[in-house]
Amino acid sequence: MVGIFVMVKLEKYKGKIGLTKKVREERDEVILFFSFDVVNSSMYKEINYYGWSKVLNQLFKEVQKRVINGIDNVELWRVLGDEIIFLVRINDEELLFEEVKIIYQILLDSIRELKNGKLFEKLNYFEKRERELMKLQNVLSLQATAWIALVRESADDSEDTDDSENIFVKYITPKNYQIFEFLGNDIDAGFRISKQTRASKMVLSFELAYILSRRTDELEKINIITYKELKGIWKNHLYPIIWYHDSDCANGKKFEETFLYDECSKNDLVKEYYENRDNETLLRKVICDEKMFNQVDFALQRILDDMNLTNKIKKIQNAIKKDDIVNKEYVKPNLLEMHCVAVCYSPNYKAILVAKRKSNREYEPGKWEFGCAKAKKDELLCESIKEEYKKDFGIHISPYIDKERRDSQPIPLALYQINKKDKGLHKGVITLAKVDCDYDIESFMPTAKHEKVTWIKEEEIDTFEGEKVEDFDNTLHLAFKKIKELGG
Repeated sequence: MVGIFVMVKLEKYKGKIGLTKKVREERDEVILFFSFDVVNSSMYKEINYYGWSKVLNQLFKEVQKRVINGIDNVELWRVLGDEIIFLVRINDEELLFEEVKIIYQILLDSIRELKNGKLFEKLNYFEKRERELMKLQNVLSLQATAWIALVRESADDSEDTDDSENIFVKYITPKNYQIFEFLGNDIDAGFRISKQTRASKMVLSFELAYILSRRTDELEKINIITYKELKGIWKNHLYPIIWYHDSDCANGKKFEETFLYDECSKNDLVKEYYENRDNETLLRKVICDEKMFNQVDFALQRILDDMNLTNKIKKIQNAIKKDDIVNKEYVKPNLLEMHCVAVCYSPNYKAILVAKRKSNREYEPGKWEFGCAKAKKDELLCESIKEEYKKDFGIHISPYIDKERRDSQPIPLALYQINKKDKGLHKGVITLAKVDCDYDIESFMPTAKHEKVTWIKEEEIDTFEGEKVEDFDNTLHLAFKKIKELGG
């Protein structure tokens, strides 16, 4: 609900703060939203005050990696506190069945890695005794939510969105930052039902559960827990709380076998699940028909008819079948992230500074490189490079400038790109810089990025040992050649 509240405020004040709405072609598309929410995070933060942020960050990284590896064209929508939310366009009903199962499998795999301690072993920047303590203190788990929505993109002045329950908007701020949002009844329902699940369980929206239930073999995976009045949803009619369970993902365990031995005493929803299947207790419930709990197919069809949702389901199914659309991204800004490598040359030593990456780095661990800076939108390129290298190495440098141009910029040696798989292609430019001081490499203290630095002279290039980033030797040869052309 936080995201909805924020965007309502943006709608109200967008004229005053300069937001401009930009959208694309108008059409209805089916989006599968799903989220993973950390359970017991508040308790864990109290127990593990020092390291909880790194643990949660690692947990979300592992979840995101599994999601990207398991589901094609998935996008990360947002992270809200202890919840991470994804979305994926659905234009093939077969994929919908597969992807719901994958989401559930990711949930169970991530929980398993929390319980057996493997997640904490990946935090190798902590000492072993600290990681062991983290395992002992662990109370974390995950819960999941999945829902679908028929979404339309539209401009401010479009009249075609009048019949759309959900819309996608993209706002551009005065500084050209992008804010993405989905607004509508089904989006709101997804956030509401996300509060109606528990550790290791995945709750489904009614529409998603109904479409899944059209296959007989999927019916046994759908479990109606209870019915609740959700604020702002279905005009105060009771909403079915539905949990998904696939025994194939749970090592053959049946749904009820996944409950803890004392879960009824600690979990009101599980308690209601059993009470709703007891004839004596059922008489005291708002819904007295036992078939509304025990016969999923009957219950979902009854709800569909009574709530007049037949046309809505048909619209969703028809939109899924329109699979002639070219795949496109919703919330990925697709902006270029420019990296700037400065090959730092010391006139005093007649050598180039190189640095060895930390062995626990996610990419290219333990390899020799030249350092790197990121270009900033509101800062001169030279300043960004100088600041980053001062921060990383404690070194003062001056990029070699192309003086023949009025726009004074660093002289480019080469362009490069790195495929970081889950983060896509990172592109960059290699430049040349002069070391302004008598830099003592012995004074370098290891950082989170690099463990050591050294000098390389031109005659040492071919004999320099150690693992190196791609084109390391070529870059050195090119740099020394350019230095000679510039007069040293």
